[in-house]
Amino acid sequence: CAENRFRIIREIGEAVKAACGDHYPLLMKINVTDSGKTDAYYADLVTALTAAGELFDAVETSGWDAIVSGAAQKPYFIDVVKRLHSDVDVPLIEVGGFRNAESMLEAIRAGASAVSISRPLVCEPDFAAMIRDADDAVSKCKGCGYCLNPLDLSTMIRCPVADR
Repeated sequence: CAENRFRIIREIGEAVKAACGDHYPLLMKINVTDSGKTDAYYADLVTALTAAGELFDAVETSGWDAIVSGAAQKPYFIDVVKRLHSDVDVPLIEVGGFRNAESMLEAIRAGASAVSISRPLVCEPDFAAMIRDADDAVSKCKGCGYCLNPLDLSTMIRCPVADR
């Protein structure tokens, strides 16, 4: 049964809540690109972990398989969010592939409650202010994946595209 499959995650979440208190937001990040897993599996996972006392406050969809090299054509997990959002009773956060405000709004329209960004912030730490100030702002991030590597201490370069 789903409850037993995800027991260790639930027990860890319960321990965190016990240590930090119910007021402390607890988010779960799940890999939604595991081969062989279905949307029903992920819906069962989210439901099992949120049903008892709403343990997790939100779930972020993620996955290694979706990390692509090159500019993202669309948010990486938008198709999963579209399918899952009506089957779960917890906010979904989508991560990956956001380079402009329009792609973020696309994810929200698809059922995400929020979006999460990373690589554009490595490239341009003021990216959030850029899209706040100009609807058509686009990150210079090319999705090359350089920032996923350990920091090269000899050059101190985290992103080859970023202004130095």
